[in-house]
Amino acid sequence: MPTSWRPARLVVAVMFVAFAALSAHAQTEVGLPVLPIDLTTALRLAGEQSPRVAAAEATARAASGELLSTYERFLPSVSAGWQLQRHEGRTQATQGEFLDVDKQSQRVGGLIAARWDFSSALFSTLSAHQRRNAAESDLKDKSLSTMLDVARAYWDLVQSSEYHRIAGRAAKVSEDLVEQSRRSVEQGIAAELDLLRDRTQLRHDLLLLDQAVEREAAASARLASLLNMDQPIRLTPIDTVLLVIETVDSTESLQSWLDRADQSHPGIAMQIAELAASRWEARRAIWGPLLPDFEAGALVTGFGPDLNDLRRSRDYSVAVRWTIGPGGLFDLGRIRSLSARADFANTRLEGVRADIMSKATMWHEAISVRGRSVSTAAGGLDDARKALEVAITRRTTGVGMALEVIDAAEALARAEREHAQAVVSYNLAQMEVLALLGDIGSATTSR
Repeated sequence: MPTSWRPARLVVAVMFVAFAALSAHAQTEVGLPVLPIDLTTALRLAGEQSPRVAAAEATARAASGELLSTYERFLPSVSAGWQLQRHEGRTQATQGEFLDVDKQSQRVGGLIAARWDFSSALFSTLSAHQRRNAAESDLKDKSLSTMLDVARAYWDLVQSSEYHRIAGRAAKVSEDLVEQSRRSVEQGIAAELDLLRDRTQLRHDLLLLDQAVEREAAASARLASLLNMDQPIRLTPIDTVLLVIETVDSTESLQSWLDRADQSHPGIAMQIAELAASRWEARRAIWGPLLPDFEAGALVTGFGPDLNDLRRSRDYSVAVRWTIGPGGLFDLGRIRSLSARADFANTRLEGVRADIMSKATMWHEAISVRGRSVSTAAGGLDDARKALEVAITRRTTGVGMALEVIDAAEALARAEREHAQAVVSYNLAQMEVLALLGDIGSATTSR
């Protein structure tokens, strides 16, 4: 990436710095700056800074230029200039005799010339128009897939951050248990076995905490890479509470999804345009040679021995031609080749539609299942929290044992991880469906 920032990127950078100033921790353990980010910002940056999207933009601009070139084939060419011709020595007269002649002539004027290859100009324009449409649809498709990759990475970061929080809370509970057991052993009201068991659990929780920190750092690095950040940074989700995306209507029929995808998915639009372009090229091979090439020219000049003695001179030409053979009439090999390419383009279109149908079928069921999983996991999380509160109360009053608190804490950590996974999986399913419908930018979050 170049070191100079574009204005849009500068605005985003300023926004990030403002968020960082409001963050509770300005630096991570390894000294990297912490930049909070949300889903909306991540999706916007995905479209602005992705090299893959930039390459597709360049391809679309090139296709527009090629279309403009095909329009220019309908225009005549005009030239103007000065020409000097001189001959010295022997030449041959029209009667056949040889003469020694010194002569010169000068010409000043303009040439208007036009050559219309009607079949090439017409069918190339129609084909280039579809190629331009295909390139623009490919740009949208690249943007869509990039945004989907960024959304996956963002929710992986959210889940990793949640796992980090869960592991930190579990380690804190274990630390409190170790301290309580130590005091109880010193007072002689608890066996040393309880303290050893609590220490073992603490070390286990600390190992899980280290693993969570490592996973969160990896998720942050992946998201920063996808966003093409210029410097090493640590990204962290702005919202510390898991949010559920509610954009896709799970009650909508599968056929409705397929109809919407067929109308709006850029991958399908690109293949439709490619098929149309291939068909125009095949038609050109069949019908184009029936149209003749037409040439016309007019040379209007002043002609004479020198610039002081020029006289008007005009030359006109008109020609009509047909080509027979390669590139023209009866070029069977070219006709078969281009027809086969059109058939191949149609096969690719059907393949893309079949792939989208398969994904839509899968995600239509997944949305309902994962929605139920979120509710189930939320209920289990509430029960696990109440169970830990009861276990801690029993332990504090001397009625319960430390093992009860350990079991309840592990159950709560498991329930929290299951809830986080359920929410993230549901959100990812929503994003996948939005991508299928060609509208991932409409993703919103709600508590």
